[in-house]
Amino acid sequence: NYKMKKTITIPAIIASILIGYLIGLAGSQGSTEFNGFSLFAICACVSYVLHWIIFIPSFISKTEHYFDLTGSISYLTAVSLGFFLNPPSELDYRDLLIGILIIIWAIRLGSFLFLRVKKDGKDKRFTVMKTQFTFFLMTWTIGGCWVFITMAAGLAAITSDEKVTLGWPALIGCILWVIGFSIEVIADKQKRDFKKETSKEKEFITTGLWAWSRHPNYFGEIMLWIG
Repeated sequence: NYKMKKTITIPAIIASILIGYLIGLAGSQGSTEFNGFSLFAICACVSYVLHWIIFIPSFISKTEHYFDLTGSISYLTAVSLGFFLNPPSELDYRDLLIGILIIIWAIRLGSFLFLRVKKDGKDKRFTVMKTQFTFFLMTWTIGGCWVFITMAAGLAAITSDEKVTLGWPALIGCILWVIGFSIEVIADKQKRDFKKETSKEKEFITTGLWAWSRHPNYFGEIMLWIG
C-alpha cells in the first residue's frame, strides 16, 4: 500500500497544479486586474506558494504541526490581497460579506486544528509521509489546491469587476453559513470532549450530533461553503 502511494506522488502533484491552473484560468474571466494580471489568478497563486514555502522548514524539521495553520493563513492572505489590490470602487457589500465569512471560518478552524495538533503532539496521518520528500510535498501541494478550490467561488466574487447588490440569495447564503458553521463548531467540541476521556480514546463517538451523522463536522463544512 505504501509503495502504491509512493508511485502516485508526482502525478498527484502535477494534477493538483493543473486543476488549480484550469480553475484559475476560468475564474480570471471577469476579474479585475492588477498591473495587467488577473487579480483572481494572483490570489489563486497564494495558497500554492505559501504551502510550498512552509513545506521546506516543515520537511527539514519533519513536522506536520503547521500544515493546517498554513491552510488558514492562505485563506486569510488570499482574501486580504483580494481586498487590498482591488480598487475601492470595484468592491461592494457582497464582497465584504463573503470575505468576512471566510475570515471568521479560517481563524476558527485554523486555530482549533493548530492547538489540537500541538496538544496531541502529532497527527498520525503524517507519520510516514513527513519522512519522504515527494510524499510530503504532494500533501502540501494538495493542501494548496484544496484551499484554492474551496474558496474559488468566494474569491471570484471578491475579485469580480461586476457589482451585485445584496438580496434574498445573500440571506439564504448567510442562513446556510450560520447553520453549517454552528454544526461544525459544535461537532468539533463534542468530539474533542469525548476524546479527553482516556477510556474512550480509541472509540468512535456516537453521541450528540455524531449520533445522527458519522461526520457532522464535514457536513457543517459543506453546508457553510455552499452558503
